[in-house]
Amino acid sequence: MTVAIGDMTFFLPAAVRDDPLNGGCKSNAVVLPSVRNSLRPRVTNAERTSGVTRARKVFLCNRNGTDEAMNGAMVYLEAGPNGGDLVCFGLGTQTDTQAEWAGRPIVWLSGGPLSDTRQVGDTELHMLCKTGDPEFPPFGHLYLTNKFQQGPVAANVRPGDSVNLVNTTWEKVAQTDNINYPYGLYLGSGLIMTYHGAAHEEWLQLTEDHITGQVLGTGDGENKTPTLTTITTNGWGFCFQYIEAIGGCARITTRCGGTDRTVIIDAHGNCTGYCTAGKILAGSEWETPLTWITAPDNGENILAEFWLNSYVKNGSTYVFKLATPIAHDYPDPAITFASGVVSMPEVKPGYGDDYKTSISGSYDLSAPGNLVLHNAGAEYDVWTLTVNSGGTPYTCLGRGNGHAGTDHIGTGATFTPINPNTGVPYFELASTALSGSWAAGDTLVFTTRPAAIPIWFKQVVPPGCNAESNDIFRLGAYWE
Repeated sequence: MTVAIGDMTFFLPAAVRDDPLNGGCKSNAVVLPSVRNSLRPRVTNAERTSGVTRARKVFLCNRNGTDEAMNGAMVYLEAGPNGGDLVCFGLGTQTDTQAEWAGRPIVWLSGGPLSDTRQVGDTELHMLCKTGDPEFPPFGHLYLTNKFQQGPVAANVRPGDSVNLVNTTWEKVAQTDNINYPYGLYLGSGLIMTYHGAAHEEWLQLTEDHITGQVLGTGDGENKTPTLTTITTNGWGFCFQYIEAIGGCARITTRCGGTDRTVIIDAHGNCTGYCTAGKILAGSEWETPLTWITAPDNGENILAEFWLNSYVKNGSTYVFKLATPIAHDYPDPAITFASGVVSMPEVKPGYGDDYKTSISGSYDLSAPGNLVLHNAGAEYDVWTLTVNSGGTPYTCLGRGNGHAGTDHIGTGATFTPINPNTGVPYFELASTALSGSWAAGDTLVFTTRPAAIPIWFKQVVPPGCNAESNDIFRLGAYWE
């Protein structure tokens, strides 16, 4: 079996507010589809006048009842907002709040119509985008589609209404998910989303220009601030985006006192790690020279590892480099839309960060059947099993969900604490997961994660933005 559209549900986070505590773990509050302001609050007249930027977090959850995974999941904009605002989105973590963006910046994506025609085989794509400075990862994807038509609509049709083409006019019909031509979804400004006969969808891989071993200078064994050259980017620019694999945007390495040393450049250009100073500017030149804690060894190269941007921005136009050529012709840029993509290889529950405080007790959560997680039951929580007197009874406590019940080690029974919001176990812990001699006070700790993609949305309303009472955007998702 595969995951169906009906298995996908959006949930709000624990905190929905306009301050640094906004976000956090998944709650059990559902984002109501097609309900005004269920995700974004209304923008007031004062906010339109002065401008406002507001963020909201959601979790796209896999609720498939047979615990199938969403494989190759991708989330993107199918259509941008029809008002003067910009909507950006990016991948969060299962727990992050706005306060944590400084340490782990969100890579903000967005979308917009093309600025010119594209043909089969093109390896560049030109997209128009409103203000807000979205970013696009050098190893990410773009979504591209022309599933739109322009035409007259009946006077009673509003953005977000389902429509049906009657003769030459799009008429309002009862709300439906069907957008197969002659049905569609009205987006405003005479634009209708509809799968017509010439409609295409494709997902394009952006180039990954990963540069390693670029020599910036050489140590002399005495100078802690050796002269370094500007990082060479060949016109595409240094990528100031957080790279999970290195914990920053770039890595500078050398040897000091015979030991390998590393400096990480963060999303703001600041140097951290084995250094006391250093900052790089957007043009990849050094604003503050890099100063190591101890001098790089004599004759030792100072090497840079970094990524180049896969795009350049010319005014409101983004020019993308594509690793995969465009597969179809797109002769009308006004009805062709491109968007960045949030990707996740699989959406299923998981666990990690497990450890014990016991001398003679043993555990194994990785063996098949020892720890079973369900799509509808698993939540983000840190679970602690504390052994009571006697060495076999234990109590389970979740940091977020509280007391989850008690059981005994070695009874042959499976411990199945129930999630009261779904009626499905948070997890199932088989008796074979615990063995050996556990003493009173010993603990087993592990963390569970839900089957969810955490996504941040950011609405950017520029100062003086015109009013739009029916401002909508369309989010798309694909999986295998």
